[in-house]
Amino acid sequence: MNAFDLSALRLGAGLLAFAALTAPAVAAPEPPLLAAEPPLVLAGRVDGVVPAGAGVATLRDGALVLLDADGRASGGCRGGAAALASGPRRDATALSREEVLGEAGFSPEDVSPEAEELLDDEGIEPRARRAPVNATAGAPRALSLAATNDAAWLGTVDGLWRFDARDGSCVPAALAGQEIALVAARGATVVALVDVTVWRSRDTGTTFDVAAVLTSPAHALALAGDETAFVSDEDGVVEIGPAHGFRRRLEGRVDALVACGPDVAALADDGVHRLDLGGGELLVGPRPAARALACASDGLVAAGIGLWTSPDGATWREEPCTLGRSFSGVAWAAGFAWLAGEDGLLRVRPGGAQEPLVVSTPEPRARHPVDGTHPPAWAGLLPRVAVAFDGWTASTGVAGWRLWVLLTVSLGRRWQRTTTENLEDVR
Repeated sequence: MNAFDLSALRLGAGLLAFAALTAPAVAAPEPPLLAAEPPLVLAGRVDGVVPAGAGVATLRDGALVLLDADGRASGGCRGGAAALASGPRRDATALSREEVLGEAGFSPEDVSPEAEELLDDEGIEPRARRAPVNATAGAPRALSLAATNDAAWLGTVDGLWRFDARDGSCVPAALAGQEIALVAARGATVVALVDVTVWRSRDTGTTFDVAAVLTSPAHALALAGDETAFVSDEDGVVEIGPAHGFRRRLEGRVDALVACGPDVAALADDGVHRLDLGGGELLVGPRPAARALACASDGLVAAGIGLWTSPDGATWREEPCTLGRSFSGVAWAAGFAWLAGEDGLLRVRPGGAQEPLVVSTPEPRARHPVDGTHPPAWAGLLPRVAVAFDGWTASTGVAGWRLWVLLTVSLGRRWQRTTTENLEDVR
């Protein structure tokens, strides 16, 4: 470092010190209002979620758990590995059923196998023993899930099983002895994937026949129209239907498929594609950081690294309440996005209840209550760090990833009251 550099460094330090001494005294900035934390509806790892009537059907630890529109467990199909054990009985001073479930992170209405096993271990008789419930013991471990308004279909390690929402029965349906990797249902059509074989039923699962044999194993499935299946394998997407038979619709890796009306949305490596039954294909927009897709009431929702919403698949908005969280599945029901992941099932209403951060200043001398929902006042003075990925670079003898780090520091600026109408003023 030469003399000029040292002089510039001393000058900069002096200016900063002068600014700190002469800056007018201001009140400590109030913290921003943070996005609400989405509620946990079902504890424990959830591997899949699909709409089912007014609520959702979930795949939890290899078993089916049904939830109504309010997130209360309403039935299920218990796997054989989750059979109830006989635990010791507790005395009259024991906690209530609701207290035991609440302390363990379950909903008070949870009738899942794990909740029943917990109650049995604590000496509390589950509701399943006091009155009939929609649960049946002995079903094989489920790997895939589909649902209609009156039934849920489980693809298990030993065939296809059907849960009837009307009487609570859960019985084998077809393809015994085969491992069902994927299943989809729409009206009277049921499609099941066994390795590279596509099985199809046109009579609500009464009989099945082979619809097609793929060139590689499948990892995504959707039903469009009356009985047309779209299947994603290692080479892209194929269409299997009565009108055009078997035909290749899209090349390249596709991780998720969902049928919204007459069209199918495909989550591909190069973006979001729209496929229609007439043979049309259109790349409509970029791919969000997601691995699962679902149809919403007015567009699409996607889940992966956070929750993303889009009116058309062309533009995407990330919901702030799920920033930094990872999800494996998503469904839309009762005006909510239901997110499945390692930590359980979350229920999020996009927009409204979880808006972006809105800066707010209370009336003079008013203070936020100390209730643990707001960060301390000094938190607003902390620097903000943003990291942006700028792609792979290579030159003679040098190659690597390029990252930009942006450090933002607030120096004495008082935060202004802002509403959603003028939020752009503080961005």
